[in-house]
Amino acid sequence: MDEFFAAGGTTTFIDRLCGSLGIHASTVKVVGVAPGSVAIDYEITPSADEPMSLAQISARQTESFATGQVDLGAPVLDVVGGGESIVADGVSVAVGFKSVVLVTTSTNAGSAIYLGWIEPFLWEAAQVAAIDVPAEIGIEFVGRGLEWLWEGLAGEVYAMAEAELIESKHDAHVPNVAAEEG
Repeated sequence: MDEFFAAGGTTTFIDRLCGSLGIHASTVKVVGVAPGSVAIDYEITPSADEPMSLAQISARQTESFATGQVDLGAPVLDVVGGGESIVADGVSVAVGFKSVVLVTTSTNAGSAIYLGWIEPFLWEAAQVAAIDVPAEIGIEFVGRGLEWLWEGLAGEVYAMAEAELIESKHDAHVPNVAAEEG
């Protein structure tokens, strides 16, 4: 806590937050600072100096924290905005944003393994099972079906040609008879 206030305290916090969000400093009011891993409660209020609406600022705040674009001079482990969690234990958990480990801690190592290794593997497996395998089955089915059809037609055509050739030879055939000896 002493370190926080020695580094400029709430004024530096407001400057960094507003700089990261691209909003005017007059819109941010610090409501409280709690000890421990410094917890800061703040409010964003309308201001004549700010052209964006509160809804726009709120959306930008959620996006900036969820994607790790806010630089407050220290790691951000937890953020709640509008009653919804945006960052929890250093992991982005905001609705509509990809979960990403923003700050590695000893308690979110499982999330890092899941998000970095297991989840991509599961998505790849789902793609193979839902898209690649059925597509391959369809391609094989059509390919082998056409092959079977072609072979059947080729056999029929060959049989018809052979039958027609034999009949025409029989009709036009004049037997050669050897002269009788004698």
